[in-house]
Amino acid sequence: MKAACRKTGWAHLFGGISKVDQRDVSALGGAYELLPGCHTVLTQPINLGGVTSNATMRGQIGGRTFAVPMKSGYSYLLKNTPPQIHDWARVFIAELDPGGAESQIINPATRGELDVCKQSAAGRERHPHPTIRVPNERAAGNALRSLEASTKSLSALP
Repeated sequence: MKAACRKTGWAHLFGGISKVDQRDVSALGGAYELLPGCHTVLTQPINLGGVTSNATMRGQIGGRTFAVPMKSGYSYLLKNTPPQIHDWARVFIAELDPGGAESQIINPATRGELDVCKQSAAGRERHPHPTIRVPNERAAGNALRSLEASTKSLSALP
């Protein structure tokens, strides 16, 4: 299987994101490249809906905050599961290794996790280069299509 993203020194974040490390990125699109290390990520509100044979459910989940320990060459996808009759909707970030395999699920952070993440990122503020960048639209689209293809082929395995 072709690698979803190559080791580039950057981590890749995809999804409806409002802020990264307290920086408003909501108008920059849904694809970002970040230096490895812990980043705080605030999601945009998410509209959800679910339909079963007995009911239709709609709602909105407000922004959720994550402490994401990003690794070089890995991708991070904001995902959600729709509400079900006996289950709540869930918002999480899936970590994908450079080959496109899901390596862990990251849930919204506790206050303690956010504090640890912010402390570990304190030195990055003095970094001489930007810690976040937006890839050009073509590169972002290619990376996302590659990740989607990887995750579809993996989910088809028994």
